[in-house]
Amino acid sequence: MMKLYVKNDFDHIIGVVAYNNILDDSRNESSYHRGITKLRTGEYVLIDSDETYYKAYTVSDYTAFEAILESGHEELLTEPRFASLRRFLPDIATEI
Repeated sequence: MMKLYVKNDFDHIIGVVAYNNILDDSRNESSYHRGITKLRTGEYVLIDSDETYYKAYTVSDYTAFEAILESGHEELLTEPRFASLRRFLPDIATEI
């Protein structure tokens, strides 16, 4: 499995994550892919890639939440590693 370095704004490596594309639509026929994971520090990491480009970068909790919703993979919010993002759900939808 491919590993990606996560760098901060000062270009220092702050983590290493495994590549994934779990935010892709199952019908994704483009060369662009998106994944998400979480560092041990609790920071969320988005992964963007295409045929020749791979980038992993930290994002705010809310940006991670939005990325999951935009992908249509709300079921990820039931996974323990993404459970803290459920706080952004309206009270009416906390049963996911």
